[in-house]
Amino acid sequence: MTSKSEEKLTIKKPDPERLRNLYSILGQVLDGLWFLEAEKEMGFDKAFEIDEKVWKIYASKETKRILSILLDRSVRNTDIPKKKVLEILEEILKISLFNQSIQYEINKNEEMATLNFKVVDCKTLKGMKKVGRPLNQAKKICKDIGIAYYENMASTLHPGLRVECVSIPNSYNIDKNPILCEWKFYFI
Repeated sequence: MTSKSEEKLTIKKPDPERLRNLYSILGQVLDGLWFLEAEKEMGFDKAFEIDEKVWKIYASKETKRILSILLDRSVRNTDIPKKKVLEILEEILKISLFNQSIQYEINKNEEMATLNFKVVDCKTLKGMKKVGRPLNQAKKICKDIGIAYYENMASTLHPGLRVECVSIPNSYNIDKNPILCEWKFYFI
């Protein structure tokens, strides 16, 4: 015998946008849980060292896969015209799992061939504050993991593309900082 609540329960086909949002959040949750458990077992320094290596590898693999979707084919980074790189980079930054848990602004300067990526809200930083992570460790994670990730994204996209960390959070006063961190992509 079924209850009335069971009869009213219908399973809907998931909305693709809601699924994308869900998996972006779950990606962040998985990364955070992994790091916290690794840190308990090995300490902060060893967990950080492994995390940094993983994000370097992941950035390259993710960039290649996103490129194949954006360009509808597999492509070598030397095949991408320099004038198209920043346009493609902007799209990769929008799709990237790493950036789904943040709010950001992108400013491209075609004349200078630069792209500035400014983070204005960050769930990861809020999470580090929530678990009581010391600010010096949070700053290290923000900067060094960001460099590992964005450098490998850039070099995978184009051999002449580089990234510079312009700024990182200087405090946990998130509401008082209009820009939490900033990254500048440019050509050498």
